Amino acid sequence: MSDETRTFPIRPKQPLRWIATAVAVAAVVVLHALANRIQQVANATLPMVVPQFVGLLLYRFDVNVRSSLVLGLVGAGGIGLLINQSIKSFRFDAMLTHIIIVLVLIIVVDQFSAWVRRKLAA
Repeated sequence: MSDETRTFPIRPKQPLRWIATAVAVAAVVVLHALANRIQQVANATLPMVVPQFVGLLLYRFDVNVRSSLVLGLVGAGGIGLLINQSIKSFRFDAMLTHIIIVLVLIIVVDQFSAWVRRKLAA
């Protein structure tokens, strides 16, 4: 949990730059179509900004999944701690099971991320 709270509030400058760029482009493009402010946001700004925000969110989630393993290996709990305990007690079958669970989790997160990005790009 502490790792999530540390990595979730990212530097706000980059998303604010995305929004500023999208608003500037949207204002010029949609102004020619004589759209009101809500139509500008819904049809020009959001389609430009949402994929970047989702990509950043998925990246941070992936980082948190991978760092939770490392934190567990040094004693903070979770599946990394289970792997560490299995190694210390020479229970290599349990260790292999935990490692396979971690690999499957990482593959699932990566595949989900790729699927979401494909859907946003289409």
